[in-house]
Amino acid sequence: MKNTLLVCALALSALSFPSFAQEGKEVEWYNVTALNFVATGGKDQSHALQQYLLFDRKVQYENQDLFARYQTFAEEYMQQASAGSSSVVDETIAEFRKILKEHPEMAEQLNESIKELEASKSQMESNGSTSYSYDPAVLLKQLTSIAINRKVYTGYKDIGGGLFAVKTGACYGPLDPNAFSPVQTDAQNEYTWGAIDYSGNTVLGFKYKDIDKYCEEYDIIFLQGKEKDGTVRAGARGYDGRVRIPFKYDFRADLGLTDHFCIMSRDKKYGFVDYDGKEIQPIVFGKPELFDYGWSVSKDGKNYGIIDWNTGNLVIPLQYKAFWDCAGGVIKMLRFDGKLDVFDKSFNLVRTENRD
Repeated sequence: MKNTLLVCALALSALSFPSFAQEGKEVEWYNVTALNFVATGGKDQSHALQQYLLFDRKVQYENQDLFARYQTFAEEYMQQASAGSSSVVDETIAEFRKILKEHPEMAEQLNESIKELEASKSQMESNGSTSYSYDPAVLLKQLTSIAINRKVYTGYKDIGGGLFAVKTGACYGPLDPNAFSPVQTDAQNEYTWGAIDYSGNTVLGFKYKDIDKYCEEYDIIFLQGKEKDGTVRAGARGYDGRVRIPFKYDFRADLGLTDHFCIMSRDKKYGFVDYDGKEIQPIVFGKPELFDYGWSVSKDGKNYGIIDWNTGNLVIPLQYKAFWDCAGGVIKMLRFDGKLDVFDKSFNLVRTENRD
């Protein structure tokens, strides 16, 4: 039955197993959500507390017996998950019987399907385990005791540069981490992301919102953090934890990221800030409009100019009615007299055209 296979697949994907033969992999994350779920007597598989542990390869090798017990738990858990899917079979059988009443002409086909479902349910229930060979709570405690820093995290992502972004606050989601249902985070624990290195050392304290924009090449991690007084400020740090952009902005505008600068916002205004924290264009513009060679900007919504993508300089002054287009490798700006000034890619004025 498809439903049986699905439940088994979801149960397996909620657990991780060691791969001792892998070379060059110094650390590995383990999703212990299912282990914690069982150890705490969980009931709602669609709303389980996500939990992850980080191990280094040497510890995995030295504790193969423990990981073998963990795998035994996983296999037994899969059996129970499979048996638990009998309720899905019951629902399907009930639905088929309902259809049978409405469409007796399908009796032969439906009765055969019902017979197969009942046999499948009986098989699943006979395979189901009612206990585990090892106490899940003890297993979880033993695994935690040998994990890097003995820490349990409720979320993680590899952000490069030898760092993991990790979350410490409660994070709930379906038991299968690959399911499509969105993970739920307690609002009170929204700002509990930080970063650790592969040895578990804290590089970024746990006070940030989900770390979703970072660039190892530029040595920059954009962050939005909550201060002790409850205020939220945006800025950026390097991969060594040092401040790159001061935390005095409302947010980073998702309007393109260059080699040297980004766009930050404060009090509903936008400006251009380099990765050393210098405002190369002050926070005075309305929301910039990104195009092939830069941004169309205005301070008052009436007078427009262009900021260069490469330098952040204002290369076309704020004296046009609108940015028109950039088709054909040129940039056209609408003048207040209705004509179009045409600039080349280097922002040199090459001609003036009548507006079509």
